[in-house]
Amino acid sequence: MMKPFFEYALSNKWITSNPARAVKNPKGREIKHNEQKFPFTDAELAKMYEACQNYGDTYRHKWKGEDLADFMSIMTYTGLRISDVSLFHIDRMNDKGEIALRTTKAGTVVCTWVPQWLQERIRDRASKYGPYIFGAHKPTTIDIITETWRRRLNVVFDACGPWKIEPTPHRFRHTFARIALQKPGVTVRDVAELLGNTEEMVRKRYSAWIPERQAQLTRTLKEAFEGKPKPDSKVVVIR
Repeated sequence: MMKPFFEYALSNKWITSNPARAVKNPKGREIKHNEQKFPFTDAELAKMYEACQNYGDTYRHKWKGEDLADFMSIMTYTGLRISDVSLFHIDRMNDKGEIALRTTKAGTVVCTWVPQWLQERIRDRASKYGPYIFGAHKPTTIDIITETWRRRLNVVFDACGPWKIEPTPHRFRHTFARIALQKPGVTVRDVAELLGNTEEMVRKRYSAWIPERQAQLTRTLKEAFEGKPKPDSKVVVIR
């Protein structure tokens, strides 16, 4: 918080230099920011879709299980945050299924694509609910809107428990990164552009899902171990 404040003061010529440029983030915060992320597995996704089938039967409200399934699908197959999915407008998707929008949180422009079956689901929702496929929200505060959808998703999470790792809506975004990185030929740069992040951030957060990284490490170890001493092939039994 100090850095941008003094940078603003510097840009207005109130001061001659930014005394906070050398200040580093607290160590704990930096570690948490760069820690490995945990996406959902395909089995966990299937379990949540199954739980959605009983959502409308148990809870009486406007949105049913199929609505929650659509919400989770868009998060999984676009990598968009919960705020952007909550306010998703049909105009963001063209006839080819390509989606382009400026993200609510970071303000970056992301471009992605969704499969044909999901394109059809999105268009069906637009014909049923209007251009805002998850409803035109009366509250103007994005926090209120997202919190409402968090509570709905939590119902699905609870129905699938217990969990080894706490389920959160943001893990759908991590799942998108995992699915993309596991596809041969997809680069870190590709995923960074799709997420609206930097390559460095993707490497720090999703290194376990980058196949070329593991392949490089394997080649490095093979070369390092080549010709090094090893025990005699003759085994001596010690009684």
